[in-house]
Amino acid sequence: MGDEVIFTDFPSLLEELKSSFDDKAVTADSVLEKYLTCEMLILDDVGTGFFRDWGVAVLHQLINGRYNAELRTIITSNYDLAGLQSRLSMQEEYAAARIISRLKEMSEIVYMGEEDWREQH
Repeated sequence: MGDEVIFTDFPSLLEELKSSFDDKAVTADSVLEKYLTCEMLILDDVGTGFFRDWGVAVLHQLINGRYNAELRTIITSNYDLAGLQSRLSMQEEYAAARIISRLKEMSEIVYMGEEDWREQH
């Protein structure tokens, strides 16, 4: 059997987590656990939407947990690392710096250009 891969966009992950607050059958910990422990997490659209300090804290928990467990993680963003750190720092400067530091160490950065792929196809 193959590796467990989860693909989600970060805003949807946050919405799933928020919905667990009112759901007696699903806990926030169980929602986060599946993203923290899957073999590979593909996290799309990091940095989009309106970020609050809670969202930055969730992102930090995910990145830090997967970093410590040495699990494969792919992150996509319309921002380069400096832009992403600036975006996250609007809410939580210390956590933003820690997130970017871990991403630099655990990642190979691939720049895909500025053209919108959807407009080309």
